[in-house]
Amino acid sequence: MSYIIFAYVNRSASLKLKKLLDYKKIDADIINTPLEANLGCGISVRVNPCDKFNVMQTASRAGIGNYSIFLVDASSVPRRVTKIN
Repeated sequence: MSYIIFAYVNRSASLKLKKLLDYKKIDADIINTPLEANLGCGISVRVNPCDKFNVMQTASRAGIGNYSIFLVDASSVPRRVTKIN
Protein backbone atom coordinates (compact mmCIF):
# COMPACT_ATOMS: atom_id res chain seq x y z
CA MET A 1 0.00 0.00 0.00
CA SER A 2 1.37 3.39 -1.00
CA TYR A 3 0.19 6.82 0.02
CA ILE A 4 1.37 10.42 -0.07
CA ILE A 5 1.86 12.69 2.90
CA PHE A 6 1.91 16.47 2.99
CA ALA A 7 4.24 17.54 5.81
CA TYR A 8 4.22 21.07 7.21
CA VAL A 9 6.46 22.77 9.77
CA ASN A 10 3.48 23.67 11.96
CA ARG A 11 0.43 21.81 13.14
CA SER A 12 -2.07 24.51 12.26
CA ALA A 13 -1.27 24.24 8.54
CA SER A 14 -1.74 20.45 8.60
CA LEU A 15 -5.05 20.79 10.42
CA LYS A 16 -6.24 23.56 8.09
CA LEU A 17 -5.45 21.45 5.02
CA LYS A 18 -7.30 18.47 6.49
CA LYS A 19 -10.35 20.63 7.16
CA LEU A 20 -10.32 21.99 3.59
CA LEU A 21 -9.99 18.50 2.13
CA ASP A 22 -12.91 17.30 4.22
CA TYR A 23 -14.97 20.20 2.87
CA LYS A 24 -14.02 19.25 -0.71
CA LYS A 25 -14.76 15.57 0.04
CA ILE A 26 -11.19 14.46 -0.68
CA ASP A 27 -10.29 11.46 1.45
CA ALA A 28 -7.50 12.46 3.87
CA ASP A 29 -6.26 11.55 7.33
CA ILE A 30 -4.06 13.17 9.94
CA ILE A 31 -1.16 10.85 10.77
CA ASN A 32 2.12 11.00 12.63
CA THR A 33 4.88 12.05 10.27
CA PRO A 34 7.13 9.05 9.61
CA LEU A 35 10.50 9.36 11.34
CA GLU A 36 12.17 8.59 8.01
CA ALA A 37 10.90 11.93 6.68
CA ASN A 38 12.99 13.72 9.32
CA LEU A 39 10.88 16.85 8.91
CA GLY A 40 7.89 18.76 10.10
CA CYS A 41 5.79 19.34 13.16
CA GLY A 42 5.05 15.70 13.89
CA ILE A 43 1.75 15.38 12.06
CA SER A 44 1.06 15.19 8.34
CA VAL A 45 -1.90 14.83 6.02
CA ARG A 46 -2.13 11.43 4.30
CA VAL A 47 -3.85 11.24 0.91
CA ASN A 48 -4.23 8.82 -1.97
CA PRO A 49 -1.55 9.35 -4.67
CA CYS A 50 -4.26 9.99 -7.28
CA ASP A 51 -5.41 13.05 -5.28
CA LYS A 52 -1.96 14.67 -5.18
CA PHE A 53 -2.66 17.47 -7.65
CA ASN A 54 -6.09 18.29 -6.19
CA VAL A 55 -4.50 18.57 -2.75
CA MET A 56 -1.67 20.75 -4.09
CA GLN A 57 -4.20 23.04 -5.77
CA THR A 58 -6.34 23.24 -2.60
CA ALA A 59 -3.31 24.07 -0.45
CA SER A 60 -2.09 26.72 -2.88
CA ARG A 61 -5.48 28.43 -3.10
CA ALA A 62 -5.71 28.49 0.72
CA GLY A 63 -2.26 30.03 1.08
CA ILE A 64 -0.77 27.02 2.85
CA GLY A 65 1.58 25.90 0.11
CA ASN A 66 4.79 25.61 2.17
CA TYR A 67 4.89 21.80 2.51
CA SER A 68 7.02 18.82 1.60
CA ILE A 69 5.51 15.82 -0.14
CA PHE A 70 6.62 12.27 0.57
CA LEU A 71 5.65 8.98 -1.04
CA VAL A 72 5.34 6.26 1.58
CA ASP A 73 5.52 2.63 0.46
CA ALA A 74 4.19 0.78 3.50
CA SER A 75 4.20 -2.59 1.74
CA SER A 76 7.99 -2.80 1.66
CA VAL A 77 10.03 -3.91 4.66
CA PRO A 78 11.34 -1.64 5.96
CA ARG A 79 8.83 1.04 5.03
CA ARG A 80 10.20 3.29 2.28
CA VAL A 81 9.71 7.07 2.53
CA THR A 82 10.80 9.11 -0.50
CA LYS A 83 10.63 12.89 -0.84
CA ILE A 84 8.97 13.78 -4.16
CA ASN A 85 9.14 17.58 -4.18
